[in-house]
Amino acid sequence: MAMLQVFKMGKIMGTEEYKVLRDELNIVYQNITNYNIALYTASSVIFAFTMEQDAFYYSLIPLLVMLPLYLLGEHEHKKACRLGAYLYVFCEGKEFHWERRHHRFDKRGRSRKRDNSEILSYIVIAFVSCLFSAIKLLSNSQLNKCYLLIPVICLIISIVIIVKMKVNYVEIRGEYIDKWKEIKLEEQKNKSHCRKKA
Repeated sequence: MAMLQVFKMGKIMGTEEYKVLRDELNIVYQNITNYNIALYTASSVIFAFTMEQDAFYYSLIPLLVMLPLYLLGEHEHKKACRLGAYLYVFCEGKEFHWERRHHRFDKRGRSRKRDNSEILSYIVIAFVSCLFSAIKLLSNSQLNKCYLLIPVICLIISIVIIVKMKVNYVEIRGEYIDKWKEIKLEEQKNKSHCRKKA
């Protein structure tokens, strides 16, 4: 009877752990949404501000907002993958299956090619910022046209950063699943080793 209570208690704790981690995962996704809202709001305000400015470099300010927010968002995506992989390995099984099914679905749909639609808005903001900057440069006849290289170089650097730092969710989740499985195996070995000693 005592063994049955321990089993039920473990099951309840596992269910609670799953629910707590799912809540945490929802918070991570909300953070990503908040970063995107901040990006669009800040970019819009900055674009409105730069329309009234003569200096071309003001139009490049959205890049200073966009790149850090993009990197923060990608960090949150990695965190979501790590949490999802933990749920996949430690919490899912008889009752819960979302992360397992989610991972299998993504492997079928995304493994053949990277999905770049998620970074399109960042590239558009970078392009528009650099385009506004170039237009301002061209409209100012007193500036040397060599300054046109500045927005072009900023655009290239932005696109390179965005593309290089993009997380491939299928690959990273797979790596995290493998790491969590190693940890689970180590824990099982330690438990069986402790039982043998006792």
